[in-house]
Amino acid sequence: MDIYLAVSIFLWIVIASLAIVSSRQAIASLAIIITSGYIALRSNSMSALWPLVASFMLWLATALISIRRNAIGITRREIENSGALASIPFLIFSATLLFKHPGYGAFGVILWFLLWYYLKTTCKSLSTLCLLIFYLPTLLFMVVYRTPIAVVYGVVTLWLQREIKILQKLRNKK
Repeated sequence: MDIYLAVSIFLWIVIASLAIVSSRQAIASLAIIITSGYIALRSNSMSALWPLVASFMLWLATALISIRRNAIGITRREIENSGALASIPFLIFSATLLFKHPGYGAFGVILWFLLWYYLKTTCKSLSTLCLLIFYLPTLLFMVVYRTPIAVVYGVVTLWLQREIKILQKLRNKK
């Protein structure tokens, strides 16, 4: 089990390093997450740690998207399905909710499949409804965990929104 943890930590460090090299937004988002983590640890609030874990998972997901776009390049199919990326914050919220409230988390993951398909077909651009769905997990974190540190999730979601806008601009050019 220890070797799997070591490999996982090594891969996370590699992904984080590549993301930091590729984007200033990655540096700013990671600095905000680390600062908020320090504040949460100093306040001894266990409910603040779950939104931080989710923020870090969203940061890693966005970093992978950014690395893919900058280093490897993107295919036409990925550009056409960029609306589905708007469902990532809801997926990570549901996955995090699985640990504290397993029933609600499982329902959220099932609901995510429907949301993913809906956003894939209808969110060709980030309209008002798509943005409302996009930022809803940040509000839900604030309500469920009762902590203002959940706003950090919104900061990382903003970085993801900018990545999606870049993909949608590429689609409009083609």
